[in-house]
Amino acid sequence: MASGKQTHVVAVSLPKELFRDLEELRLRRFQKRSEIVKEAIREYLAMYRAADGAAAGVREAPASHEDETLTDREKAAFARGEAEYRRGEYLTLEELRAHLRKRRKRHVARRRR
Repeated sequence: MASGKQTHVVAVSLPKELFRDLEELRLRRFQKRSEIVKEAIREYLAMYRAADGAAAGVREAPASHEDETLTDREKAAFARGEAEYRRGEYLTLEELRAHLRKRRKRHVARRRR
């Protein structure tokens, strides 16, 4: 990997409804599926450790994600986004929702053909 991090691939089977919920969240948050799953696992493990520590009389602080370094592509994407924002090239949340509703309607209409 370019970032120098070691990773492991984990395949997970999900019920259809849970997968649909994940996809809906992914589209709303503009994140990769793997990022949402990693965040969920981190939070679950932090809760588990806190519960386990509480049972043993020990409290553990939740893990921070700020130590994760960004790739050059991610840094460039953030820089482009910040520049666009400064130029006023952005949508409000309501504008974005309206845009996504239109896109979804077009996509559903095409699938029905």
